[in-house]
Amino acid sequence: MTWKNSNKGLEDNTYLMSIAVNPNNPQNKVVSAANRAWKAHDRKDAESFLYRQFATEEDVDIKWELVTQGIFESRGTIISILESNPTNKDEFYCLNNRGIYCSKDSGISWEKLEIPWPKEYNLQHPWALAIKE
Repeated sequence: MTWKNSNKGLEDNTYLMSIAVNPNNPQNKVVSAANRAWKAHDRKDAESFLYRQFATEEDVDIKWELVTQGIFESRGTIISILESNPTNKDEFYCLNNRGIYCSKDSGISWEKLEIPWPKEYNLQHPWALAIKE
């Protein structure tokens, strides 16, 4: 019935592509962001970021926080696709041209999954991510 703007903390990175919501706590979200659409999707000059939000239901002034711990370098990264794990509490996944990352602590810190990543993937744009048990 009512809407409110929730871009506090995103600075100039208000072009958003993907959002994942923690099924155990809907106040915990992760979002992929960029300064502009062309910066998000350009294979030669991409720059994108991850932000997280964690709040209680009593919080009224919620701010997005830039994610930096264990995550990819922003420059050269095509905007990420995000997903939460519906069966593992507080677990998120992130896919972009640099690889697949996992956070098991509500999006605070991330770890790149050690899977084969062919060189040609570095220039590809992901469009979907699915989590399977």
